[in-house]
Amino acid sequence: MNDVRQHFPGVLRQTYLNAAAQSLLPTPVMEEMSDSMRAHNELGINAFASYLDGLIRARSAGARLLGARPEQIAFVGNTAAAISQVAGGIDWNDGDEILVGDEEFPAIVLPWLAQQPRGARVRFVPTEEGRLLADRFLEAIGPRTRVVAVSHVQWTSGYCMELEELGRVCAEREILFCVDAIQSLGVLPIDVEKLKIGVLAADGRKWMMGPQGCTLLYVSDDWGRELRPPAVGTMTLANPDGLLDYRDWDRENGVVDMEPHLQAGAARFETGFHNFCGLAGLARAMEFAETVGRERIQTHIAQLTRLAAKTVQERGWTVWGPHQDHERAGITTFSIPGDPTLVYDHLNRNDISISLREGRLRIAPHVYNTEDEVLHCIATIQEALR
Repeated sequence: MNDVRQHFPGVLRQTYLNAAAQSLLPTPVMEEMSDSMRAHNELGINAFASYLDGLIRARSAGARLLGARPEQIAFVGNTAAAISQVAGGIDWNDGDEILVGDEEFPAIVLPWLAQQPRGARVRFVPTEEGRLLADRFLEAIGPRTRVVAVSHVQWTSGYCMELEELGRVCAEREILFCVDAIQSLGVLPIDVEKLKIGVLAADGRKWMMGPQGCTLLYVSDDWGRELRPPAVGTMTLANPDGLLDYRDWDRENGVVDMEPHLQAGAARFETGFHNFCGLAGLARAMEFAETVGRERIQTHIAQLTRLAAKTVQERGWTVWGPHQDHERAGITTFSIPGDPTLVYDHLNRNDISISLREGRLRIAPHVYNTEDEVLHCIATIQEALR
């Protein structure tokens, strides 16, 4: 992977095994964003055509990544904002149920809790030693279930949920299947049609190797017609140039019907001006991954993750979550016999970057990492425990 590694100068400064928190940014992505900022600096609004080009490229690349169409792809600021747009767009009935895991990241939980004053009821599905099982959701689905919201990969343990059967059942029962793919998109192949996903959100700054503040939102055709965006703005409109068209919209008893004037597809969930610089960077990040080869990237991450899990277990430490290789994505989380905070601090002093999550250490290698770096990290942990 030396041909890829050269695009990540950060690997010369530290052993960076922390992609589940945030990936290093490839140099071509940084250069793309610099070009966008330079256009802003020199041309201002006269560079708008180039801004839109980045948005179009990002939609197309996101669609290719998911097996979707560009009109099913939108972009918002972060994963929580994306899921909030969806959650707030449902016309709730009293007693409608939402199923979520009980150890999920807040971005996939809080937007649903916020719907409780509107009549929705949140039910928590228990996580079993870092494993959030699809079977437990299938058992929990009832006549009032309106939404099933899950993370494809658990942020603490790296456990990868089997989505296909859960998606099929949700589709059959007209339940919204909402997937947070922030810890899987870029690590694992995802086909939204095959998995019957209604809505998917993923921030680009982790495994997609993109910048901060750019989140991909996929909305299926059926749910795009069903949901009504709670936050709207100029970019929500089918004709964003008609800034005063709202004065002529049809009114009934003084109430304006916006629906005929909103964009078709996922773009209706966008509001005002985009972070066009960030979107240019995200488009370039997805194109960069295509050039390197997505399967090549995924295979490399899988090999390093297996090595990490195997080496940790050989030390007698306890791996949290996945039991088998097919349950792993790019994360290895484990417990150690000593104080994890002291070990974590020792790693930082030795320029090794990983995460400390819920009292456990989390290693998350990416395409720019090597086997030697994984082994060096684990050896340094062993050294700190002596």
